[in-house]
Amino acid sequence: MRIRRHGDFAVAGVTALLTLDANGLCSQVAVTLFGVGGVPVWIDAASDLLVGHVPDDDRIAAVAQTVPGQVEPESDIHASADFRCHLSAVLTRRALRQAAERAIS
Repeated sequence: MRIRRHGDFAVAGVTALLTLDANGLCSQVAVTLFGVGGVPVWIDAASDLLVGHVPDDDRIAAVAQTVPGQVEPESDIHASADFRCHLSAVLTRRALRQAAERAIS
């Protein structure tokens, strides 16, 4: 269990929304990253790669692979820019998997 301390904040974060149709195909998806640039970053590739398809691990991984090229994080005392790029891709993959699992149930 992690205990939050006063002043803790996310090094990077992601939100993901995914809707499935009656056939299990993605009908709507939205992915937004924060903490990796001056403003939140909308990941357009999510719609291009997922809508109309089953959101399987390969398609989700393909979306995550596009993320580092779309963010412009800065290094600071908490994390380097490279780490934030890597983390944003990992978090995108996790968030989309979780959103897909929730959409199924």
